[in-house]
Amino acid sequence: YINQSLRVGDSLSISPPEGRFFYDSQNANHSILALAAGSGITPIFSILNSFLMNNKFGAFTLIYGNKTPGQTMFYKELKTLEEKHPKQLKIFWVRNLKLLQVLGT
Repeated sequence: YINQSLRVGDSLSISPPEGRFFYDSQNANHSILALAAGSGITPIFSILNSFLMNNKFGAFTLIYGNKTPGQTMFYKELKTLEEKHPKQLKIFWVRNLKLLQVLGT
């Protein structure tokens, strides 16, 4: 949907984290786009690790917002994964306090 329909300036409705989060390794070699802020990274971090263990060709893009690097959960672990898997993992670190306030983190 995002690749085909979303345009610059469009708005998205974001729901609170609820439900079941999992990575189905049967979908190996697909790419994933994940968005997280603050502690919302917890289920995404698990999915990311499963993805990297089971997927050799797809890409995982993470947009992750926090106020500061010091307040970023799994910062060191994510940086290590990013260095270890440069062709598969790209992390966009968001440090925009106003944006994070709008998102409620």
